[in-house]
Amino acid sequence: MSVNIYDSNTGQLQKIAGLLENENIGVPKAGTYTSDNSSNADNIKALDTALVNINQAVSNVVGKVSNNSDAYSDLKAYKTGDLVIYDNMLYACTQDCSAASWLVNSSCFTADTLTNVVSKLHLDVSNVIADGAGAHNAIYRGKNLGTSVTAEQYASIADGTFKDLLIGDYWIINGVTWRIAAFDYWYNIAGDNIDVHHVVIVPDEVLAMCQMNSTNVTTGGYVGSDFYTGANGNTGRATAISAVNSAFGAAHILHYNDYLINAVTDGHPSGHVWRECTVELMNEAMVYGGKFFESMANGTKIYSNYTVSKSQLPLFQHDHSRICNRADWWLRGVVSSVGFASVSDYGNAISLSASHSCGVRPAFAIRA
Repeated sequence: MSVNIYDSNTGQLQKIAGLLENENIGVPKAGTYTSDNSSNADNIKALDTALVNINQAVSNVVGKVSNNSDAYSDLKAYKTGDLVIYDNMLYACTQDCSAASWLVNSSCFTADTLTNVVSKLHLDVSNVIADGAGAHNAIYRGKNLGTSVTAEQYASIADGTFKDLLIGDYWIINGVTWRIAAFDYWYNIAGDNIDVHHVVIVPDEVLAMCQMNSTNVTTGGYVGSDFYTGANGNTGRATAISAVNSAFGAAHILHYNDYLINAVTDGHPSGHVWRECTVELMNEAMVYGGKFFESMANGTKIYSNYTVSKSQLPLFQHDHSRICNRADWWLRGVVSSVGFASVSDYGNAISLSASHSCGVRPAFAIRA
């Protein structure tokens, strides 16, 4: 929703775009200025100060206020919802006016106050963007949230409102872009019945380069891999965990249980085990929303593909370009006796031999 404020005294057009959440912004109400000619300069100065306060309040909420030099004209066409500051009073346009002469078409406008206008905007927007994971998983924004998670942001995670957090938003910490991929992805469904509100994050960049195994085998599946166990000098998983803990603090990383493959027979998953998870490679479902190379039941055999991480992350659903970061990176699904699923530097679904050196781009969740 957008509202135009036309100011007859200064000839400025203020356009407020987006969400106005704070109704008490400390701006003088319309109608508090006199029209005495001897103090006209002071009146205009007071009005300019009010407009600056409006700008700052809006900027604090939506991050952007556009200013144009369109001069006010009493013959200008106005649309329903436009706001006009005229003779130190604030008026709201109640119907479209092709020639909004104050003498002829004054019935098009009604006196209002900034507080009322902001309150109405807040109500309109709140009816569209509700609190909670359901609504926030449905909206992509991509806003820079700063260089650390603030106390207010952690509070909005803790209460499950996720206020001012949306899919695609990101923090830049330690030179890494940490992007919000989902809200409450494992809530109420993980093996230990997670009831803690959380935000799933996927880094834009790979955090390390490593092999899944030192040779081209998938014996032991994901759980038995060098990547997972750290065998044969493989530091890929440990490096990723260290980077995540450094950025957000170990106490803020969600612990949840998931089924992970721990046995492979004839190139297919044949065993699984519940494991406590924190920072893990994703599977194909989380990235693509389905399977491409991972084994599927074929009418004769049902393979051991149990998992609670079974749906596409909203980040990749809303913006497919986020899948590709121009690097090959591992997924945890077993494809054959020699390879694991992965994402190519071109963004297409592929599988790579286990001894291939590939990027580590995990998913994890933060909590309050």
